[in-house]
Amino acid sequence: MINPEGRRLLDLGSETIDDLVSISVKAGIDLAGFLTRNSSAEDEQEFCRTSGGMKRWLSVHDRRLFSDSYGPEHQQTILILRDVTLHKQAEHERERARKATALSEVATTLAHEIRNPLASLELFAGLIADGGEDAAEWVSHLRAGIRSLGGTVNNVLSFHGVGFPSLVALDLSEALRSSVEFVRPIAQQAGVSLFFTADPIVKVLGNSSALQQVVLNIVCNAIRHTHKGGAVRVSARVDRDKNNYLNNYAVIEFADTGDGIALEHINEIFRPGFSGSGNTSGLGLAVCEQIVRQHEGKIRVVSEVNVGTTFFVEIPAL
Repeated sequence: MINPEGRRLLDLGSETIDDLVSISVKAGIDLAGFLTRNSSAEDEQEFCRTSGGMKRWLSVHDRRLFSDSYGPEHQQTILILRDVTLHKQAEHERERARKATALSEVATTLAHEIRNPLASLELFAGLIADGGEDAAEWVSHLRAGIRSLGGTVNNVLSFHGVGFPSLVALDLSEALRSSVEFVRPIAQQAGVSLFFTADPIVKVLGNSSALQQVVLNIVCNAIRHTHKGGAVRVSARVDRDKNNYLNNYAVIEFADTGDGIALEHINEIFRPGFSGSGNTSGLGLAVCEQIVRQHEGKIRVVSEVNVGTTFFVEIPAL
């Protein structure tokens, strides 16, 4: 039996229900599939079909009726159809609004973050165009600014983006070495010494581009809070567990001689939006924590005001 509303939802005319399979084919819904299932639990499925040039979403809910008296051949199923098109449309509208909001946040953050660096780059470009014996220094400043700006853009895109970086076996020492060299112009511009040391071979399962972002963020933070003549040291080693090699960790240390972090801020620095200086959006360390977590690692920090700060990044070693 089928009631008039069921006929309307399935676009049926005066046909009888003698053959559920043929009706299912016409309706574009596997109603017969409900009858052939082994499960007797209540279930609900949604189907999208086009009728009169318009999409309609139907929810089909079934309840199996058992009769011990008449045997399995007389078992019956009740199918309940609901039109959930409006609900689906509302879901799509919410998702569209969420994506639009996220895109607006990305655009706003980028505009705020790159405004001042772009002005500085324009200034250095003008000085280079004027020529003079200081042109080489302006070129160095320009390179540093471009790399810092690129890091800012990557931070915003990484934080607001979705997906997971592809991880491959890599030599962490080499990846870190190239990352430190990438950021060296920024240290030279600030008058801060940048050092790097590492064990000969430190193998991890990682993503070199993502790890470069970690180096860029932490080292730039260190340089920003270290006075001219100070130093930032990056090192990598493997902490080995003699009893269980699965507990071996590659440890990256970022140590600076900068201003340090106030005790009340230690627990806030990885929070998105927090900025001790107020000059940035505070996404850098949040992105670092996100990337390290994606590498199944952890990040921690120790700091003393007016003495310096050390960040420890620990990633499982191969």
